[in-house]
Amino acid sequence: MKTMKWLIEREYWEHKGMLVWAPLAVGAAMVIFTLVMLLAGQKFEFDINGHMAGNGTTVYIAPNESAQIAQLAATAYPMVAVPVYVMLGFLVFFYCLGALHDERRDRSILFWKSLPISDAQTVLSKAVVALIGVPLLIVAVGCLTSLLIMALAGIALATHGANLFGALFSSAQFWLTPLRLLSLVPIYMLWALPTVGWLLLVSSWGARTSLPVGCDRAFAGRGRTGVDGEGVPSAGVQQMGVG
Repeated sequence: MKTMKWLIEREYWEHKGMLVWAPLAVGAAMVIFTLVMLLAGQKFEFDINGHMAGNGTTVYIAPNESAQIAQLAATAYPMVAVPVYVMLGFLVFFYCLGALHDERRDRSILFWKSLPISDAQTVLSKAVVALIGVPLLIVAVGCLTSLLIMALAGIALATHGANLFGALFSSAQFWLTPLRLLSLVPIYMLWALPTVGWLLLVSSWGARTSLPVGCDRAFAGRGRTGVDGEGVPSAGVQQMGVG
């Protein structure tokens, strides 16, 4: 168990830029963009039925409408971070394609094979990261981004006299929505398992590139790339250090 934990941590160390910093950067960019738009919007004035509405305008929301708005926001606020969730497919795709191929290309596989770690454990750790680790990280970053954006919007409304925080926090949907989002992770695991397995296979068989087209050569029996980068005939994954 400690070995698997260490292997998973190793994956995050080696791919920290792609798996950790990229989602955080997108989430931070969304929050900063929202803040800039809200600050810029304070300088605009609108003509409503002959009356100018702008920075000093007070917004009045009826109690029943306030409850409806809060209920809708509490249910749908994670969807604000859709760009973060869209990243999941791209991150898993490129991570799996390079997971085994990059280790052969930079010869780091020689070091890892010198350790008392089986090839099955190495491949399993990469699959766990792709199927569980990355989705959980994306959900966490997406929820955090959504909360920050919603907080900024709520503060902007509160400065104009419309405070929705009380109705929002008292809604059960506000606390249950992240749990519903987490409940989709097992469904994602089952749906993505064949694709992740295929991409890891491509990553281990790719001759000079980890793109799926590399499988054409592998299944055509033209050989595969060994640690030294040369094409070598092989019939088992063990010779590649991944099985």
